Amino acid sequence: MVSSENPYPVDLQILGARICLRRVTLGLSQRDLVNELYYERLINDVECGLVAPSPGFLKYLAECLETTPENLLVPEPGRNPPLYKDEEPKDLETSSRQLALMNAHIQVEIGQPEAALVFLQPLDPEQLSVELKAVFYRVRGHALLQLRRFAEAGPDLERSLALFEALGSEHVLQIEIVRNLIGLSLYRQNRIKEALKHHQRCLEAVIQGQITNPRYCLMLFANLANEYYLLGNCNLALSIYKNDALPLAEQGEDDLLVASIFWGASQAFQEMGEAGQAVIYMDRSVKLYKKHQAWPLVAQALDQLGVILMRREDYKLAGEVLTEALNLAQSLDEPRALAFINLNTAYLYLKTGRLEMAKTFIETSVGLARKVADNLLLGQALETMADIQLAQAQPEQAFQTFEEAVCVLSQTEQHKFLDEVLESYSEALKNNGQFEKALEIHFKMRKLV
Repeated sequence: MVSSENPYPVDLQILGARICLRRVTLGLSQRDLVNELYYERLINDVECGLVAPSPGFLKYLAECLETTPENLLVPEPGRNPPLYKDEEPKDLETSSRQLALMNAHIQVEIGQPEAALVFLQPLDPEQLSVELKAVFYRVRGHALLQLRRFAEAGPDLERSLALFEALGSEHVLQIEIVRNLIGLSLYRQNRIKEALKHHQRCLEAVIQGQITNPRYCLMLFANLANEYYLLGNCNLALSIYKNDALPLAEQGEDDLLVASIFWGASQAFQEMGEAGQAVIYMDRSVKLYKKHQAWPLVAQALDQLGVILMRREDYKLAGEVLTEALNLAQSLDEPRALAFINLNTAYLYLKTGRLEMAKTFIETSVGLARKVADNLLLGQALETMADIQLAQAQPEQAFQTFEEAVCVLSQTEQHKFLDEVLESYSEALKNNGQFEKALEIHFKMRKLV
């Protein structure tokens, strides 16, 4: 499979750099090249020039990278490889630009977007070839997406998509990788319907057999399932989680991806009223995140497990789980996670009749939600604050809070949560004799269906 000796007419470090450059140009990670024979550490060793791949392994890599073994093995010491048959060798200045792009892509891969932007900062995209310019905008857009700088990420990703599309259909994988990132950016801005449209376009390429990369398909299925869940189609979401995403995740032996699929499936089970299954799947997610010491995700998964336990009215265990989540999130200084955990802890105290404690936690949650400028989170926190105000016999204050929650959630596309708030608001109005206003809210709900 591999050897420490070099049977090829090119230095192993040059060969490894060529493989890495081609992978980066396509927008793939090392994990995207993994299969049942070739694991990630082995691919890394080849790219670092530590070992020589066997002819079969080299052929496999070339096929994944949409090139040929011959192009990877061109014996031109000190010069970059022609990765297409008609491509000319590049000069030293171009090599340094390619190296910067490679380093930036690797930093994005490992979740270090600030470092990626440092590598990209000296580059002028206008001095790059069309393909590398497209790569530049894709990598920078992805880094900005990781930093939640959506207003900057969107235009970069759109530029990248336009450039790859102009290069022709032979760049379909690069095109759909960027389209998937655009969808993800929209999803994280709570623009779910727009995100779904982009991911459905990606799915067309998969169905037509234009893309077969298992990891890409896995990420796409997970994105689609998440979006269908948030749009209220839980049956379809659960079907995609279980029948499409999970088998691919387990096949790739990627525990973190498996954990994310378990999480999504748990949410779908919860909405379908199958709390027992929801607990089982979320508990599996927590254990996998703990195994890999992914502590921010552990805190978030524990928070969701606490919510499910509350819905089963297991308040004692829910309290223990939420306390563990809160302590962990505080140690990590994760304001968004803290906002959610404070929200759900407030709800727990509301359900158990400890209203002053509920008030304290929900005020903290609302403050944090405003700070991180997340309308979906803020809307949910305001709904719980209104419920607490009703329990404290403060109906007029509660109605004002409901109105703000409706206004905030109306700025998102997550009608599932807006519908829940409108239903709670309408019921509260009826209980306080305001039937005309309750009817008005009811008609708002009808318009969402």
